[in-house]
Amino acid sequence: MTSKPTEQIAPESGENRSDDGSQEQGLTPGAVLDHGRYRLLAEVGSDARCNARLWRAKDGVLGRDVALTILVGDRSDADAASNARRTLERAMHASTFNHVGVARVLDVVTQAPGDPAGVLGVVIAEWTHGTDLLDLVAEGPLPPGTAARLLQPLAAAVEAAHHAGLVLGADHPQRIRVTPEGEIRMAFPGPLARATSSDDVRGLGAALYLPLT
Repeated sequence: MTSKPTEQIAPESGENRSDDGSQEQGLTPGAVLDHGRYRLLAEVGSDARCNARLWRAKDGVLGRDVALTILVGDRSDADAASNARRTLERAMHASTFNHVGVARVLDVVTQAPGDPAGVLGVVIAEWTHGTDLLDLVAEGPLPPGTAARLLQPLAAAVEAAHHAGLVLGADHPQRIRVTPEGEIRMAFPGPLARATSSDDVRGLGAALYLPLT
């Protein structure tokens, strides 16, 4: 489990500054993706295993907040490009999957002209209001029964996805958020290229371990 990053908020003045690695890809609050449709608002996490940046953004067409899983890397790197394509394909397959325990995938896009350098693709999902998973234990561990109850929607989503032949990629703490109702939800879909259903199960165990300890 890793701690969450300091949230970077889009400045009112339009000045794009960031102190983390996302600046190297030009991913800063106020930047736009997919022909200007999605404006980055705040980076809320990252998944270094697949060079993914997790952002809250504004959909300029529909006027609503969305969750972006932005895959970054060297576009000339064949392995990075192949892994990104596989992740996008798997996310697209999951776009028809609806469950309260996972944010619905709205769209999947590849890099577009004008996107910041290094963007390989983006998974767009509905925005999950609430807090970071680590905020759940800010004041200490939770009772076992409470922790198990909070995890039930995510566990049910994983079970349903596996029955449908899908892998959620629910194996990283910063991809998970806690809803205002206090339930744990997969907020940033986009499984790793080689992720398996076993990885989902291990991820559930890790998500349960954190609030218990």
